[in-house]
Amino acid sequence: MATKRQVTLRFRDEYMKASKKDKGRILDEMCSVLKIGRSTARRRLTEAGTQPRELPAARKTRPKRYSEQSRELLVRVWLMMDLPCAKYLKQMLPLWLPTLRARGELAEYDGFAFNELMAMSPATMDRYLRKTRDAARPKGLAGTRPACELRRN
Repeated sequence: MATKRQVTLRFRDEYMKASKKDKGRILDEMCSVLKIGRSTARRRLTEAGTQPRELPAARKTRPKRYSEQSRELLVRVWLMMDLPCAKYLKQMLPLWLPTLRARGELAEYDGFAFNELMAMSPATMDRYLRKTRDAARPKGLAGTRPACELRRN
């Protein structure tokens, strides 16, 4: 394998500077020496002239906007409200949160978590509730049923 690479590097400089007619001659010569096809020879010659590409840098993840405590509070309140969609949840929060706090249901959460929850948009609530909602969805229940003609036969 090392000899093929050396032969390719030897032909590379000549191939890069050559005209179209001379490139064909160089390809023929390289094919006969290395016993490879023209397309493979052409690809090796053009790739030998380029630098290997660097891997792209890993994308930086954005910091979480809402604390873990406010996300836990969101899930807990959502379960208490009997799994409403996020738009209704957002509208009902001003009614439910003071009542739940007064009854001591949410005593372990501080005021900062409540403020964050009130500032959260419905779309963000949907994103944070996705895993919990998927886990709560029943598995194996099909939404369609066979038609009555099939059941009678």
